[in-house]
Amino acid sequence: MDNKTGLPFYLKISQIIIGLVAFFYVLYIGQEIILPLIYATILAILLNPLVNKLHRKKINRNLSILLVLLMTVIIVGILVYFISSQATMFSDTFPQLEKKFNVLVNQVVGWFADTFNISTRKVQTWINNEKAEGLKGSSAVIGQTLNTISSVLVISFL
Repeated sequence: MDNKTGLPFYLKISQIIIGLVAFFYVLYIGQEIILPLIYATILAILLNPLVNKLHRKKINRNLSILLVLLMTVIIVGILVYFISSQATMFSDTFPQLEKKFNVLVNQVVGWFADTFNISTRKVQTWINNEKAEGLKGSSAVIGQTLNTISSVLVISFL
């Protein structure tokens, strides 16, 4: 034993492993609090040079912070507006996209049936079965997507 604490190697390794597991467990449990704080810290670090620049131009520090935060809120609002308008336009054109997709699927089914000498009915049955299987799992994917979007919006708001 040539270590200074006098503990055997296996005890030191055990302490390190237990400490790492506890650390990551605390991070996992506290992610709802820690993640917004990390984003806020990153945002503060990114906006600090602009605040300093305004402060060097003889603007009060509190007023420069307020101006930078107001500018950031306006930019985020503009981004949210553009993204929501794009989503609205996509939802308006979705029926046309669906029709074009169905025409494309019918062309691919015809090509597949001709190329591999399989009846179109069998190919359609196979596609319908796969579509039904995909729809079973899609509710979980949609729920997870909505959860992620709402988490991003909450973190952005914080």
